[in-house]
Amino acid sequence: MKIKSKHEFNCCDPDQVWEKLTDIDLLSSIISDRKGLNKVGKNKYRGKLPVKRNPINGKLDTTFTLKDIKEPKRFSLNVRGKKDKIRVSNRGTFSLGKYEGTTTVNYKGSLKIYFKGPLGAHIDVSAVAGKKAKRSLEKALASLFRKIDRQCCKENNDAH
Repeated sequence: MKIKSKHEFNCCDPDQVWEKLTDIDLLSSIISDRKGLNKVGKNKYRGKLPVKRNPINGKLDTTFTLKDIKEPKRFSLNVRGKKDKIRVSNRGTFSLGKYEGTTTVNYKGSLKIYFKGPLGAHIDVSAVAGKKAKRSLEKALASLFRKIDRQCCKENNDAH
């Protein structure tokens, strides 16, 4: 399932947006269970991701990895979560640009939800559970972008 999101930051320069997008504490405030993420390697973190969408209810053991970092232009965020036999995988790229005085961020990713079946087979349930999960991810991205916008406006004394 494909996911796209775009946001324009009116009072943030690209360096500010980059700094905040790659701030793991800010990122974890949106996507983890508020206990934060623990660093387990270079650009690799683990935490609990709360999910309340059938067929997934509970906290997924989740690994977040920042990859393909091209500062300050783009980076990929890979997320893998599991709980019992359920697996969630999201791979997305954040791309930054400057356009007519605003900083833009484009997110493109793909979301997969599957059960680990007999003999390790993956049974894709994205079509069944994916729409709700997609909406949740889109809301999390919008929330992250709003937080970044507020922080930049405050830092730059802009009443946006």
